[in-house]
Amino acid sequence: MKLLFISATVYVIYMMRVELKQTQTKEPNGDKIGGAICLGALILSLLYNDRYPNGNYFEAFVEIAWTFSIYLESVAIIPQMEVLNRAKVVKNLTANYLFALGAYRVFYLLNYGYRYTVDPVSSREFIIKAIAAIVQTALYVRFFMMYLESKQKTGVHADVVINQKGIV
Repeated sequence: MKLLFISATVYVIYMMRVELKQTQTKEPNGDKIGGAICLGALILSLLYNDRYPNGNYFEAFVEIAWTFSIYLESVAIIPQMEVLNRAKVVKNLTANYLFALGAYRVFYLLNYGYRYTVDPVSSREFIIKAIAAIVQTALYVRFFMMYLESKQKTGVHADVVINQKGIV
């Protein structure tokens, strides 16, 4: 199953970088924002992870990589929110997708709390997961508010209008 997932991911990256490259528009600050997010997640994963110094470098690498992925996932929506800020109008399908994705993250946060009481995990692992989920959910809160406000004013099937303050 993991091989299938990795293969699908490689195919998507290939399509984005090679086949569909001419359809992409250059984002002015995209590389800077993405680089800052990746660097911040990497530094944080090196400083605070679930690794115990026991001399096994492979296990330490795996734990740091896992922590990096959790931190990166929590802030990966920021570049998309920046694009939406510049667009000022979010298509109905995109807005509904982001709303569902944010709602999913709220339930994921509740799942972490439930699993902490049921599954034996270290307190550091729980803190890493919970804080990342809280950060990610907090990033969606502003979009939730604008989504609900816009849908209330314009109707369920209309596009979402981003206000002057923006999302992020």
